[in-house]
Amino acid sequence: MFLVFFVFTSIFTVSLVFNIYLFLVIFAQPDKNKLPTVYIYNMIISSSVDIVIMFLTFLMPMAMDDVSYGEFRQSFGPILTINCTFFYEHPLYLTLLMIIQRIYAVFQPFNRHFTTGKLWIYCAIMAIFSWISLLIPYFSDCPVNINQRTFSFAVECPQRHPITLFQNRYLIVLPFTTMLLNISLIFYLALQKSLVLKNSVGNSSEFSFWKKIINVRSATSNTSTTRPIFQRSRQRQSFEKMLLFQSISTTAFLLLYEVSSFFIRNFTAEYMSLSEDLRRWIFYIRLTPTALFCYLIYYIGTPSIRRLLIERTRLLVKGSYEATTVIVM
Repeated sequence: MFLVFFVFTSIFTVSLVFNIYLFLVIFAQPDKNKLPTVYIYNMIISSSVDIVIMFLTFLMPMAMDDVSYGEFRQSFGPILTINCTFFYEHPLYLTLLMIIQRIYAVFQPFNRHFTTGKLWIYCAIMAIFSWISLLIPYFSDCPVNINQRTFSFAVECPQRHPITLFQNRYLIVLPFTTMLLNISLIFYLALQKSLVLKNSVGNSSEFSFWKKIINVRSATSNTSTTRPIFQRSRQRQSFEKMLLFQSISTTAFLLLYEVSSFFIRNFTAEYMSLSEDLRRWIFYIRLTPTALFCYLIYYIGTPSIRRLLIERTRLLVKGSYEATTVIVM
């Protein structure tokens, strides 16, 4: 048990330190146009709070005897459980918002429905909806209470609250739906690109001669006006590409936990037949992607943010860091 405590406490601590550093670097970056900062801030806050709560509910009780843990769980278990659930579910809802924004960007590229201010409002609405769905069971006669000894989200009544049952059974549909929308959008964009390339190749041979004659003067006169538009387009494409990747990667990591929960619920007898030590390792390994969320998505999976973090760290080590320094990503 000491090895489990040491390994996962180390992972949680390093992840929390990384989240804080990532937040400070993103916040200090003057040029945020290429970064989906609203989603990044939400992800960092959700992951960081979840790490702290998971330590209190799943790791700290290892140092307690059964009597002390029983008193701790009775007093603080339900409130820690509802917060742990909320900060785990919040990124799930954000992935749906990400893909909706990406779809809007494809079909309505000049829409103003996803400005920074409106995104914060959308995130707040989703958070309120999530809190309401969790508070109703919390104030019922059957709140969910994490039990570290059995590695489960337990209830002390014969039947879970209907909302809790619904979430346990169908929450997995949300990441699957988001992933399906992401894959469909990728195939659509690939198809559109292939059609454009096919049409351009087919038309070039027939009109290339006349295009050269007609466009010589217009190309020289419009160079200065088209270049800024092209630059803004590339910046926007970079932003939307990062948004799409973050939606896919976030959904994929959350699916790992949801799919494993699905199999454990449907093969409970086989799971309980495993040794307690093996079940303990399985349980904490399932929690690890949630703790490493920001590191896996923003450092491992997002090259531009990784370059930003490395460059900021290099400047700090050299002692030449300035908050106004803009790092090209």
